[in-house]
Amino acid sequence: MAWGDYDNDDDLDLLLTGQNGSLTARVYRNDAGAFTDISATGVNLSYAAWGDYDNDGDLDILLTGQPSSGNPIAKIYKNTAGVFSDINAGLTGVYYSAVAWGDYDNDGDLDILLSGNFDLFDPTTKIYRNDGGVFNTVPSAPANLSQSIIGNSVTFSWDASTDTQTPSAGLTYNLMVGTTSNGVNINSPMADVSTGYRRVAQLGGTNHNESWTLNNLADGCYFWRVQAVDHAFAGSAFSAEGNFILGAPLAANAGLDQTINASQSVQIGGSPTASGGTPPYSYSWLPNDGSLDDVTALNPTASPASTTTYTVTVMDASGCTATDEVIVEVIPVKSFVFLADKDVTIDRNGASEGNIHANNDIVFKKGNPSTYKGDLTAVDDIDISSKNTIDGDATAGDEVDVASGSTVSGAITEDAAVAIEPLPSLSFTAGGNDISVPQNGTVTLAPGVYDDVTVNKKGTLKLSSGDYFVDKLELKESAKLIIDVGAGAVNINAVEKLSFEKKVVVSITPSGDAGSPQVTFTQLDDDRVTIGESARVVGGIIAVEAEVRLSKNSRFKGSICAEKIVVDQGTIFLPHIASTFLPKSSEVEESEVAKSEVVTGYELAQNYPNPFNPTTTISFQLPVNSNVSLVIYNINGQLVKRLVAGEMNAGYHSVMWDAKDDRGQQVASGVYLYVLKAGNPSAGSGQGFVSRRKLVLMK
Repeated sequence: MAWGDYDNDDDLDLLLTGQNGSLTARVYRNDAGAFTDISATGVNLSYAAWGDYDNDGDLDILLTGQPSSGNPIAKIYKNTAGVFSDINAGLTGVYYSAVAWGDYDNDGDLDILLSGNFDLFDPTTKIYRNDGGVFNTVPSAPANLSQSIIGNSVTFSWDASTDTQTPSAGLTYNLMVGTTSNGVNINSPMADVSTGYRRVAQLGGTNHNESWTLNNLADGCYFWRVQAVDHAFAGSAFSAEGNFILGAPLAANAGLDQTINASQSVQIGGSPTASGGTPPYSYSWLPNDGSLDDVTALNPTASPASTTTYTVTVMDASGCTATDEVIVEVIPVKSFVFLADKDVTIDRNGASEGNIHANNDIVFKKGNPSTYKGDLTAVDDIDISSKNTIDGDATAGDEVDVASGSTVSGAITEDAAVAIEPLPSLSFTAGGNDISVPQNGTVTLAPGVYDDVTVNKKGTLKLSSGDYFVDKLELKESAKLIIDVGAGAVNINAVEKLSFEKKVVVSITPSGDAGSPQVTFTQLDDDRVTIGESARVVGGIIAVEAEVRLSKNSRFKGSICAEKIVVDQGTIFLPHIASTFLPKSSEVEESEVAKSEVVTGYELAQNYPNPFNPTTTISFQLPVNSNVSLVIYNINGQLVKRLVAGEMNAGYHSVMWDAKDDRGQQVASGVYLYVLKAGNPSAGSGQGFVSRRKLVLMK
């Protein structure tokens, strides 16, 4: 018995041989049960197979067996418009037999494998090569794939293919389904996926159906393709690949777009980076150019040199994949300590440094007298009032006005082509739980999204590497903000308000002030950002819609990018790249920074400014509690001023010298030495670290 669509009407007909009272060989055409006798020789102990040996597009019959009389037979019956006739092929007759069609020599036509007994004691097996000279071409690949999903049952559908030899209605189809692209682990096609070559000579697995249903599939991701099979059992190329997901779809989340300064790092990825699908997940980030610390991490740290789009591909346990992108915008470092979209105004500069740019005006009010180290560029005017020394260049798109009693050591250039420096475009949101640090209390806060974060008087808030999104960050009087950058950059993003009140201290661990490029404060709204009187803040501040004000005697190290920048008298500010310690506002006082940062060795820094008039600051660091002596000597080795004598805590310390001796008398201009001696209190005097440096007083 064999099935085949001999009349190409898109349904299977039946070829039946054997004995039912008499020997028979009949074809039953599938059309309401009617049948047609092909007048073939009736046989018993037989075998029959359909195959298009002459490549004319319809199925012929290969028949073997024992007739009612005479020797066994092996015949080919040619199908001519539904009428079958013996072609007298001259094949060796066999019974107790098996036959099969197959193109063993891959020449485009069907050959024959025949095996059986010529008589009871004479078995034989033969291959007959078909050298008819009419060759078959493969069908076209199916198109317009679709699938319909109901629960965990999926019905696959496609359009009928065409073929040069076999009518479209006579084609059968072969479905492949897998849980990976080009996979066959769910439904194998028994064909080469890349070429469509059939590995078995038989009908396609879905027969003539142009749709097929698979039931009880597990949740996961699936991929499928289909090919057409003609009457010569040749397979077309496989169709384009379709895919679908059962269950909750896999989703990737690369996180919110980020903006950082050059040389900074930021953590990317979502919270979480993957959801849905079938856990566990694996991650692959691109580009793999060395700017990511781990391209297979859930939330890698990105340190791009320029603005970069990162793409994450997430794969779940069932092989489903999903992708998402995040853009990390890098603001090029142009070594500006201040960048303002409008004006920069500085009142009685306190020995600060760094390059300043304003897209409008730069104004230095009357000095103290004051010396400023750095280049100034303004799109409009630069106005320098009396008692100011600018140790650098001054370049303006309009005028540079230098008052009597002030000097610019470098080049003064007016009517220059000064370009407007663009400020970054920012966008983020926040909202969640309020966080309140009680007075004198301490709270450690993980990266995340919050509403209002308030650090009350003398409270301490500790932050760690990652991104923070808040509505407000308010640090009340004498509050401390300790930022750990040991595992990467820290970005604090406030939608409505950033506030650093009087005597607030921001410190960075473990790298101290040198870690300022790793910390960025950002505010979206236009509320003024205030660094309060005698506060000490390190890091970058970005507030493109707001004014940033540095209040009287405040200290700042980093960079500020804002609509407008105002600096009050007595303030000292330094750029990220400054090598000197940022001094405190009081003369001799244990540094608040020392209480929160880890110092690994003794060090005496160069005083700042140097040369100076009338004051300078000497900074040093202690790795442990130490007996400390800090003394000023003249060039002849005579004691001038004893600044420190006694035990001090470990940490960073700053001492200001006002150019007066121990009697309170003003000293003369000249070169002086300052000497630091420090050692373990239990080791006695004269033990430990000794360092000396020169300073110059100029009047």
